[in-house]
Amino acid sequence: MEVEKSGIERHRVWVRTTRSGCSSWPGNRKRQRHYAAVGTEFLVRFRQGHLNVVASHAFVHSTEIDKFSGLREIVPLTPKHTTGFDAMWEDPDRMRIGFEVYYTGLQQLEENPYRTESVPYWVFGILVERRVGPFRLFLNAENIGDVRQTRYDPLVLPQELPDGRRTVSAWGPLEGRVINGGLRYRF
Repeated sequence: MEVEKSGIERHRVWVRTTRSGCSSWPGNRKRQRHYAAVGTEFLVRFRQGHLNVVASHAFVHSTEIDKFSGLREIVPLTPKHTTGFDAMWEDPDRMRIGFEVYYTGLQQLEENPYRTESVPYWVFGILVERRVGPFRLFLNAENIGDVRQTRYDPLVLPQELPDGRRTVSAWGPLEGRVINGGLRYRF
């Protein structure tokens, strides 16, 4: 759906529904899995003048039948809800300022001795860029809240798994807060 209104360039809303059939898990011959997934995606984009805003949400309910137990289980490392919000004010001749926030919901975990479910988390970021002649100075900060999986549990397993793995699967950010800046020159 696309709507034109006075003062608004474009306003789009997408809703997509997905339903998947049965398949086998590629690359894992020991544990073939048959899965079913139902979900929706929602994306809104708003522009007015120098302001650009994007908001999104995804819902996924994905299950699989475990070959060994025969029971239908939630697919691990698949959050049911993810949400994002980005806002950017931009004047191409002067500067731009942006803000982003992302939410990742609860995820089922497997082969993790520390927990069976992940911790939902929020990640925030900002960007500031200033134009000075042919140069652009920028400062970018990602994951400002310093969310890290290692704040909850260690990554290293107490003992090696039969398949040789020595770490748990990543369900959250591993790198923590990242701040960088720089100078760009336009030829």
